[in-house]
Amino acid sequence: MINEKHGFEFLAVGDKYDKVMPGDGAIFEMYGQTCSINIGISNPTEEEVALLGSGRLDIYLSVIEGIVFVTAKFGDGLIFDMPFNAGLYENFDFKNPEPYGIYALMVAVDNDTNIIKAMRAIGFDAKFSSKLYKFAKKQWEDKIPNYDDRLASVYKRYSPQDILRNAVAKNVVGVES
Repeated sequence: MINEKHGFEFLAVGDKYDKVMPGDGAIFEMYGQTCSINIGISNPTEEEVALLGSGRLDIYLSVIEGIVFVTAKFGDGLIFDMPFNAGLYENFDFKNPEPYGIYALMVAVDNDTNIIKAMRAIGFDAKFSSKLYKFAKKQWEDKIPNYDDRLASVYKRYSPQDILRNAVAKNVVGVES
């Protein structure tokens, strides 16, 4: 995980995680020139842990009614929508990644034990990174009013598949064997 004072804190699979996830799902966060994806899943199976830790991972970037969604799709199975609101950040400290890409550290935690079950570094290509930066900056500048109500309204009208169909960028990580 990213520690503001010292940079990266060293974590490993099997360690107790310092954050508690609010339930099954995922949270996307931005820091400087990196991002994090924190996934909480109750009682994950061995197959789910293997899927989270390696193999095909498609990351989608969608913007619906000003709300930025980063969606992680692991193989043909697990899908995690991560609505992101840069307007909640006090400052916009995210650095423009152009002409390079950025990366995210993904940590998957068993919600029942708070033990880290899988970790991986995810590289975002330059195109995906640039779009993420531009949408997040606009979102921070616009400070979406009534964000929680708007998000609830989007979820009432859009399924996870609809959110994927509205993607403006896709980043592929790994390959299926």
